[in-house]
Amino acid sequence: MVAWEHRRRYLLPAHLPRIGLIHPVLCRLAAAVLALLATDSLRAQSFDASQLRRPTELSMPWRMHAGDNPAFADPNFDDSQWTVFDPHRPLTELLRTRPDVVWYRLHVRLAPGQSHLAVGEISLASAFEIYANGQRIMASGSFTPPTASNYNARLLANLPDTTPGGRELVLAVRIYIFPNEWSPGNYPGLYAGNLTIGDAGALTDHRSLELLSTLMVHGLNMVLSICVGLAALALYLAQRTRREYLWILGLALLNVWGFSYSWLQLAHNLPREWSLVGDLAQCAAICAQIGMVTAFLDYRPQRWQKAALQAAVVLWIAASMGADLGALAIRYRVLAWLPVLLAAYLAMPLLLLLRFRRGNREAGILLIPVLLWSANIYMQVLIFFLAFLPGIPAATVQKLNNDLNNWSFGVLTIGLSDVCNFFFWASLGTILIWRSNRLSREQSRLESELEAARQVQQLIVPEQAAQVPGYAIEAVYQPASQVGGDFYQVIPTEGGELLVVLGDVSGKGLPAAMLVAVVVGAVRTVAAFTTDPARILAELNHRLLGRSANGFATCLALVINTAGHVTWANAGHLPPYLGGRALESPGALPLGIAGGEVYRNLTFQLEPGAALVCLSDGVVEAQNASGQLLGFERTLELSNSPAATVAAAAVDFGQRDDITVLRIERERLAIPAA
Repeated sequence: MVAWEHRRRYLLPAHLPRIGLIHPVLCRLAAAVLALLATDSLRAQSFDASQLRRPTELSMPWRMHAGDNPAFADPNFDDSQWTVFDPHRPLTELLRTRPDVVWYRLHVRLAPGQSHLAVGEISLASAFEIYANGQRIMASGSFTPPTASNYNARLLANLPDTTPGGRELVLAVRIYIFPNEWSPGNYPGLYAGNLTIGDAGALTDHRSLELLSTLMVHGLNMVLSICVGLAALALYLAQRTRREYLWILGLALLNVWGFSYSWLQLAHNLPREWSLVGDLAQCAAICAQIGMVTAFLDYRPQRWQKAALQAAVVLWIAASMGADLGALAIRYRVLAWLPVLLAAYLAMPLLLLLRFRRGNREAGILLIPVLLWSANIYMQVLIFFLAFLPGIPAATVQKLNNDLNNWSFGVLTIGLSDVCNFFFWASLGTILIWRSNRLSREQSRLESELEAARQVQQLIVPEQAAQVPGYAIEAVYQPASQVGGDFYQVIPTEGGELLVVLGDVSGKGLPAAMLVAVVVGAVRTVAAFTTDPARILAELNHRLLGRSANGFATCLALVINTAGHVTWANAGHLPPYLGGRALESPGALPLGIAGGEVYRNLTFQLEPGAALVCLSDGVVEAQNASGQLLGFERTLELSNSPAATVAAAAVDFGQRDDITVLRIERERLAIPAA
């Protein structure tokens, strides 16, 4: 009865006896006032629920006692000497000691036959038990041994029904307060809004609406993040060098985990150690935001910046472990979080602002949600530390927190963090759509260029070789994509000889096609003044040096005279096939690798009726679904077949590279009729 005794000491100094002697009426008036105050004191520990029409918070004064005794749950226990406690004020203002267990009792008057009442709980304590007339109806955490849980779940428990004669119900709340919860700025024990009484159906509906509201708000952000994450994954598959897409995908996965974890916390009070998972995920999300922004802006942090961020992350993890395991006061955890928060929400806005002023549109789009996030974080930290300042009522801090995090729109309740999330994912989605559109236009332009390159390549690398008298020439050219890296030229000379050049340039796509054009142009130029194969390769090698952008080309050059005498030289290409065997070829570097390379001529005789087969490595390296290569042995078996047959066999086996097959058969001499 601390509050009542305080009133009596204040109102009853030595003046009242004198007043009684002066006039008995004044004495009776004073007694009436004291009786009224005593009545208020008695009402302070009771609540009339007999006329309850809607769920009501049990935020009226309770009876409170520090210490533990199982008898405190007994409805017949006399709690008249307990301290009257106002839940709107912190328990730390009332108690000088720091007990482990605190009990609260409230007498609830019920109407005869009143039934279907329930008590709803939210954010009461890390470990508590609630009794109704001595019967435990709700519990979270444990007392022996003390085990803490989080307290985000909306718990409900039915109250015992009254008898036809009516009765008074006694609610008793037992709370275990862990040492770190007594630190300044915390509100240990019972606080206004923690408990609600009302019809069980109404409380269930209210709880369902809260869960539905959370599901709708957080679910919208989760769906949005999943869509953005999938779009980022698709763009990454198209642009493997863009690291920001992986950061976005990681953020989307962390957001899905955060939603699942929040939803789980609303349904169950989980062990307090689980909060460490949430704290680490939050740190990972902030670091992913930093990585994403720096990747978007192509900003390379310096070594000291990386080291500072790593140290801040280590500090975050250590403080989170200490607080979530109960060994560190919560305020120290928030202080330890500040370096990471400053790195994210001070450095990122400044970096985005500088890049936006330089004309980076993406930085301007990202700047909006990052500024919102920064403002939200700064306000959250400010409200947290306001609770430590003397003279600021706890109700004021609580109101600021509610104004920041609880905006009601019908059945929906959202906070500034929800708005920040929405703008963040919407901004990322806008950037990805813009990039996707730009990539589509770039792809269309590239396809046009490839089509133009293909048309040009058809002119310089004909699909069919020119026919030369005395020889049956078959050529098949099958590029793996729109443009290929293989080339061949069959050039009849003025002296009646046949010059054949066949090769393969490194790389694929447009760069390879451009190098093919360079090689073919060089072949035409060199063939104008020489038909010597070794000299042709040496000239081509000289012309490709420094012009191939680190590329190279393998090449085979042959010249066949009218008598079937063949002179040939090889620059790292597959040797030709003759009569079902591969010709011996000395080793030599491909073209465009090293200057001064000397190539050597070899000779053989192509008899009438014999066929010479030249092909690219796309035939030998054809690969089936099981990873098996066509190989040299199968290629050797196919070498006596027509060019179309060899090419078709390689394609059917599994084409992986450009395929070129050139078959030159010397026709038999016609024998005059007798």
